[in-house]
Amino acid sequence: ISAPAEPYAHGTGVFLERTHQGWRRRPEVFSTLGVSLLRPGPDTKFILLDEIGGFELHNTAFMEALEEALHGNIPCVGVLKSPGNQACVKQKLHLGQEQEELYERFRARILQDTRITLLPMNSLEDPEILRALRKFFSP
Repeated sequence: ISAPAEPYAHGTGVFLERTHQGWRRRPEVFSTLGVSLLRPGPDTKFILLDEIGGFELHNTAFMEALEEALHGNIPCVGVLKSPGNQACVKQKLHLGQEQEELYERFRARILQDTRITLLPMNSLEDPEILRALRKFFSP
């Protein structure tokens, strides 16, 4: 997937920013840039998802586009936040019980989908993860 550099150059592609007043959230980034990045172009070989399971779970447009991507014809590879990491995000951003419920529902859907393989990752050197990634990226 090729991401346009323009939104990042001016900070408009940033959905979460630490400021002197605390965390500033920009949920609209998921509805706009996030959704467009999940829609594959004609040359898209795969979609890379970086740690799904946080703040984006609250964005309906993004989650619908994510579900389409996960069940589409373009392979997806990515990371699902661990339950512990999700709990940290919930606490740090004061997202409340709804965050945990959204996360658990999404995780349950992922675990039930036979087309999706979820591997626990404890280390970047984990041989099982490395084998799975090599297989995924092999022609």
